[in-house]
Amino acid sequence: MLTIKAVFQDDIIVGIEPSSVESINDTLDVLKRHTENVAHISEDIHKSEREKLLKHEYTQSEVRNYINNKKSEFLDSLCQLHLDDYKIYYCLENRVNSDLIMAEEDAFIFTIATADKETLLAYENTEENRATYLFICDSKDLEMSVRSLADYFSSGLVNKRETLGNKIKYGKITGIKKLIKITHSDEWLREIKSEQSKIY
Repeated sequence: MLTIKAVFQDDIIVGIEPSSVESINDTLDVLKRHTENVAHISEDIHKSEREKLLKHEYTQSEVRNYINNKKSEFLDSLCQLHLDDYKIYYCLENRVNSDLIMAEEDAFIFTIATADKETLLAYENTEENRATYLFICDSKDLEMSVRSLADYFSSGLVNKRETLGNKIKYGKITGIKKLIKITHSDEWLREIKSEQSKIY
């Protein structure tokens, strides 16, 4: 007798006897449980990767692979501009709007230019509609400045992007001297490189 085979991602899970409705229903249950388990496994892997990044227990190649999976031309360009002597710094941006609705988004801090006195950092979120922020900080305070920025963006402050300029102006973010906001436009890369050349 002909058997219908239920296939999932090239693996035969079960054979179904066409004459048995119960067999078909049982198979659908098996398929449902199987696909749900795959979804959970995928979520667990992503969560595990994120936890490793948050603890900063990653190599440069691991964080670059994570970024590559985001399929962002902006992140890819910043990876190319990033100075290899410095670690790409992962942080979790907690976006909190005026209705106190919070959303977690992956973000990264790149070191794209440095000189004796000043260093240029680029902060990029994985969401395509977010602007890129460039920060000029004192080179001697680089590590502290990176941590201070990461702490600010991961905090529970409301509308933190809108108040960022004032925080820097009044010295509330350690080591940061200047903010340059660059929108995602056709001129984006040219503007980034222009700011980068001012440091050298």
